[in-house]
Amino acid sequence: MNHLMAFRARIASGLLVVLGFHGLVLAQPRTTEVGGRDVSEWFDRAWRAALEFPSFREVSFAWRSEDLEAPTAAQIEALRRETARHPEHPERANLPRYLRHSSGKPTVHRHVLFSRGEGLWRYNTTFDDGSFGDSAIGPSEGWRMSGTTLKRMSRAEAMGDDPEQALVLHEREFVSPVGMLLHGYLSVGRTAGLKPGPVSVSGSTWSVRLSTPAEKPEDQAIVLDVSGRWAATEGRGFVERVVIASNGYKPESAGRQFRLRDWKYVEGLGTHVASRVDEYQPDGALVRSLVFEGCDPLPSGGFEAVTAPPWLPGTDAVRGPIDIRFVGDYRTGEIREYSGGAPVATYEMEEGEWSERRAFRDRLRWAGWAMIVAVVAGGFGVVRYRGVLRN
Repeated sequence: MNHLMAFRARIASGLLVVLGFHGLVLAQPRTTEVGGRDVSEWFDRAWRAALEFPSFREVSFAWRSEDLEAPTAAQIEALRRETARHPEHPERANLPRYLRHSSGKPTVHRHVLFSRGEGLWRYNTTFDDGSFGDSAIGPSEGWRMSGTTLKRMSRAEAMGDDPEQALVLHEREFVSPVGMLLHGYLSVGRTAGLKPGPVSVSGSTWSVRLSTPAEKPEDQAIVLDVSGRWAATEGRGFVERVVIASNGYKPESAGRQFRLRDWKYVEGLGTHVASRVDEYQPDGALVRSLVFEGCDPLPSGGFEAVTAPPWLPGTDAVRGPIDIRFVGDYRTGEIREYSGGAPVATYEMEEGEWSERRAFRDRLRWAGWAMIVAVVAGGFGVVRYRGVLRN
């Protein structure tokens, strides 16, 4: 009996040594549990799909963004006093929005994407005040419309790097929110260069850690923890939670999380979509949401009509009647002014009366910046998401 007890003690001691020695290994994500191979194979497919540019062929993809982010009550009160003393304060225009958000009323913008892949898309945003900003890159040219202004440029310039004409830069405004709804933020591999570690499986749940490559300096390192459920009957997983574990760009964002809710199969897209994504601060306060609003068949004329510039005197394939008063055509170097759809004046972009040319160019520039600022303030565009990570 004593020999048997001693033998058992040696076995137990050996196990403790093994467990202690391999503790770090055991703590790492792995897929040796039941169903682990299925989960790992699904994740590999999902990761590759998330790296692709969103493409919907003959349907549109619509969502809305709801912004509730605001300073603390004390900061809002201090801003109220400051703007009362200094009416020209740059934050004065934001005060009503902060007050509205702090009372639980979000700023809502609506977005629609038409896409046949990278460099062939149209992106529409309708802001909470009813104004809008649309941009498109078609087979032969690119254009951008906001209010009563329209900018047109060649496809080569739209795909270039001149900030005045490079519509390709606008892709960052929609790739991330669409990726969040379609792929549960796995598209961060495309937008921020993160890489996945091995997948861990526990019962019907799975998790994986995404991080920047090891060679990145510490102040640029980002780590996200992604987890979800495994649906064996459907042979796939669903992302339900994303947490910013660490962020070298913005350390205070650590602990922010995104909750993805109510995944549903959408026939027109041939895949599942998260019905809603909610973003929470580390203290648990809801600050922003994405809500999928559906997909619809393309209007008459299909994708070519959607990406064609609006016809003057004022008809757009998506928005219908519009009132275009100024057209800046970078292909010809001309600025054309219209009234009731009829041309009334033409200016050279680099010549002519300074007041006429400058006033128009200022209007174009203001419209462009207003659109970008509104998207950043109100939605889950990649500028916003990468802002959480990097700004």
